[in-house]
Amino acid sequence: MAITTLDQLIATAQTCPDRVVAVAAAHEKSVLEATVAARKQGIATPVYVGHTAEIESLLQELSNSSPATHSCSLSVLSLRTNFPNVQQ
Repeated sequence: MAITTLDQLIATAQTCPDRVVAVAAAHEKSVLEATVAARKQGIATPVYVGHTAEIESLLQELSNSSPATHSCSLSVLSLRTNFPNVQQ
């Protein structure tokens, strides 16, 4: 079956098991908005790479409008905990 619409693509992505996506330059607001939406729709769990303070600040700002943001912010915390020697 060929995927010809965005709705079909989303539906197909939702059927795939446990997708974790590394997101570079995650300190851009539009990038975070897209990844929060993907998390909310059950498409992917983001792991953010970028300026940590900016990412956390933007996630906090976005959390006022989306409950899915909290689980996204956990990926930042997880990286900081599991890889403490990574430069920020």
